[in-house]
Amino acid sequence: FAPVLASQAVRAKPNRGPMRHYVALRAGRPHLDASGVLGHPLLGALLQEVLGPGYVLDQLASDTPLRGSGYQPVHSDIPRAVDFGRAGRVDPWLLAVNFPLVDVGDANGPMELMPGSQCLPE
Repeated sequence: FAPVLASQAVRAKPNRGPMRHYVALRAGRPHLDASGVLGHPLLGALLQEVLGPGYVLDQLASDTPLRGSGYQPVHSDIPRAVDFGRAGRVDPWLLAVNFPLVDVGDANGPMELMPGSQCLPE
């Protein structure tokens, strides 16, 4: 991943805040093929359990915080059902799975999670 990130850092300014790069990844690169992350049985089992057997992988990307990055503004990584006017109980239809490709800690873009934010009010 380091060469991909280095190439992005040379070509483009940080695009997710100071010292933070969003980098699109292509399937087939090391670890992103059927013998790597994409074919890992735990990931497949998780996706099938949450989304059902017909799930589709749509995008591979990394939001990579480097030393000196800070918190991002509060945002949703994916559209929510309520954003499309769907209320009440909605079965999961979209899932973001994030794998940090660099060590993440207080010095380089700590992550905040909002427990329960995936739930719609009844």
